[in-house]
Amino acid sequence: MKFIPLVWAALGRNRIESVLTLCALSVAFALFGTMITLNAAYERAIDDARMDRLLVACAFDCGAIPLGYREQLVRILHVTAVAGQVWLGGHEQDEHHPIMVTFVDEGMRSAWPELPMSAADWRAFDATPSGIFLTTKAAARRKVRTGDTVTLNLPPGSRADGGTTWYFTVLGFIPDPPGWKSGAGGPSDTIVGNLRYLENSVDLDERGTVNVLRVAVDRPEHARGV
Repeated sequence: MKFIPLVWAALGRNRIESVLTLCALSVAFALFGTMITLNAAYERAIDDARMDRLLVACAFDCGAIPLGYREQLVRILHVTAVAGQVWLGGHEQDEHHPIMVTFVDEGMRSAWPELPMSAADWRAFDATPSGIFLTTKAAARRKVRTGDTVTLNLPPGSRADGGTTWYFTVLGFIPDPPGWKSGAGGPSDTIVGNLRYLENSVDLDERGTVNVLRVAVDRPEHARGV
């Protein structure tokens, strides 16, 4: 305690230098804390990832992959299933209410069986192509119930009919899978839509493409070779 007056006097000799030093130390500790948080998040993501699940995406941000590649990939030895996935993001009532819908095709039943949708859920998709399923956290945040309508607003030109609003019917809710993070926009805020409905609603030149292809491999040790 007896050295505190000496330290305070030293800091007071050059106040600008002292303030800049304290600011630099604060930034350094903030960056250090951020790096620790990011490292923990990446380690958690790696731990949660399954080695027998692969994602095929563009290497140079081309934005879309031909869905026809699915037929080629499924012929690769040790590949058991391939399915397409598209993300479509916009806003609900206004720009302060963002929304992201993940469109999947029925091939996800085999390519991504961790998606917690039952056989009855997939049948509901067939009966109501414009339907969606929300995780329990996504539904709680939006306070929606089965049968409610959820909107997705995008810039002009997103729909083949010239409209800017997509209307979805809430078909039901799916559990928040273990390992999925909570929070707005995170995986546990996932809304699942029908890729067939999306394909039939966009312009002809945008059909037949997806953001990623999910690939299931028979055994984890075969993933690197695939």
